Amino acid sequence: MKRLLLILGLITLVAFFASYNFKNNSQFIDDLKEHSVGTLSKLEVYEPPILAPEIEFQDRKGNLLSLRSFKGQVVVVNFWATWCLPCRVEMPDLERLARKIKSDEVRVITVSLDRKGFEVIDPFLLDIGVRELEVYLDQSNRLSIQVGAIGLPTTLIIGKSGEIIARLVGPALWESEEVIEFLIKVQKLT
Repeated sequence: MKRLLLILGLITLVAFFASYNFKNNSQFIDDLKEHSVGTLSKLEVYEPPILAPEIEFQDRKGNLLSLRSFKGQVVVVNFWATWCLPCRVEMPDLERLARKIKSDEVRVITVSLDRKGFEVIDPFLLDIGVRELEVYLDQSNRLSIQVGAIGLPTTLIIGKSGEIIARLVGPALWESEEVIEFLIKVQKLT
């Protein structure tokens, strides 16, 4: 069943990428790649950027929204789960990044893939000392499959135009100076 879901997810992902025609701004891509150093050295910068899908996920109150709901802001979107050991280490770092860059133009959000929802998410966050991070839920895993979150954690960088600019599969040191410089660059360029 997992293999079938993975195959369907990859087919959907290929169809998604093929269905959009975006402008290719090579200077923009080169500028971003220049800032993909240190903890971001494994960052995959999309050429061209990809329009974020409209697949919905939910907030704590059950309200539905999509990645496009954040249009006008640079968004760091981290996909994770309570059973993911690297996520346990990474979540506090994401919260520190969110505190450091808190503004109307840059936002850090997390999307949990836990099927039991906030029933397991909340105790997990308390246990690791995370109190302020924006947490959303994708119980169906439809969004994570659509954006190619094939391993956890996976993080997307979305520009103000609502396009996915880059993806990083695996953990990173999110509150590092190179990440902050990268996000400032994305904010200026998008």
